[in-house]
Amino acid sequence: MNFSESLAAVTSQFDEVGLRYALIGGLAMAMRGVQRATLDADFILYGSTQSN
Repeated sequence: MNFSESLAAVTSQFDEVGLRYALIGGLAMAMRGVQRATLDADFILYGSTQSN
């Protein structure tokens, strides 16, 4: 599995469970056209402190 496939697998799982997230860090910068060497993906996860 390459990095793109891994990223797609992770984000599809986030979507499946309804988790709100944002890609941040070096990979997010690269996707916006800023060249930066990185070997990981950083996410911020949005949640609630209330349980349903």
